[in-house]
Amino acid sequence: MKRWGKASRSRGRGEDGDTLIEILVAVVLLGVAFVILLEGLATAIVASGYQQNETVADSLARGAAEMLSSQKYIQCAGTQSNGTYSVPSEPAMFSINVSITYWDGTTFVPSTNSTQCPPSGAQADMGSQQLTLTVTTSSIHAAQPEVLQVVKTAA
Repeated sequence: MKRWGKASRSRGRGEDGDTLIEILVAVVLLGVAFVILLEGLATAIVASGYQQNETVADSLARGAAEMLSSQKYIQCAGTQSNGTYSVPSEPAMFSINVSITYWDGTTFVPSTNSTQCPPSGAQADMGSQQLTLTVTTSSIHAAQPEVLQVVKTAA
């Protein structure tokens, strides 16, 4: 005779099912593994952003250095009366800064940004300039500023 609500066959040895504790432990282990995987993925995405900004800054700096090298020497560049060298336009979130130093016979000295070119003395342009290019970014994945130097001599 068969009773309602009871299994028709009793379980034999080794046929016991998984307990609730075993299932919970397995779910927790899978959850921890998933969190570790997502954290590694997030780290890779952030590192990719830094690398991309560094690559763009390097490319901008090299392009600007090539552009500066190809331009004609400007006597007393950086003064208000003589103008300065042109650099390529920068994309959004990047800026290119050019600082000019002059050779005084022993070392490079910074320009004074005065209105006129000094004819002699420490600030005089003796025919050799060192242009320092600095490319920076305002991105949240900001890399170190990219810095290149170009030395120009009067022909």
